[in-house]
Amino acid sequence: LKKQHIIPVRKHTGVKYIVCMREGKDVLASFYPFFAAHRQEFKDMWGGFPPTFPNWDANFNFFTKEQKGFYHGYAAAWWPYRNDPNVLVLHYNDLKRDLKTQLVRIANFIEVQVPEAAWPKIEEKVGLPWMKAHEHIFKYDVPFTGFGNVMKDDEGSMIRSGGVGDGKDKLSPEQEKIWEQLNEEFFGPQPGLKDWILTGGPIPPVAPSEAGSMKQPLLQK
Repeated sequence: LKKQHIIPVRKHTGVKYIVCMREGKDVLASFYPFFAAHRQEFKDMWGGFPPTFPNWDANFNFFTKEQKGFYHGYAAAWWPYRNDPNVLVLHYNDLKRDLKTQLVRIANFIEVQVPEAAWPKIEEKVGLPWMKAHEHIFKYDVPFTGFGNVMKDDEGSMIRSGGVGDGKDKLSPEQEKIWEQLNEEFFGPQPGLKDWILTGGPIPPVAPSEAGSMKQPLLQK
């Protein structure tokens, strides 16, 4: 992922962006079955994308060799904009740890007044049990094409475990080294990102070393 591929955040200050990030190994564990759960007809339409990986190693190679920016580049490109007034950065772990607090952050960010009595129902409907029971409404299609649902009909093709730590202990020692090198390459130059992306928590303030990048008007070519 390159900076010119990011939406021009600072050019469109009236547009609000919600960006969610997640610990990288959990992303690997999530995308492995998610890619495979797409209908073959949809994959054929897009030249074989998303790929169905024959094994975990192929999944790992996609994120670390074939598409290095798919995860690492995405997080690194958005990080300098984490404190912009029209950007809200969320962490998956925080959503799991304290859902209500994160929902309130989202509501405040988009300036929606939520009656206190409505929160229990909202929390229920964004919770994993309710989403699993109504999985069909979360499967997506290609608008205006008549293609229909792009996901397989199998239960769990869209809503899976929703856990934290799914990627733990899945990497070999050699893969751990490669992953850490990518973390350093992409996250090292971004103050605070390398630690924050592991667990979430309060968003770090802009560091003095980032002052120059903050003067850039937008992310685009």
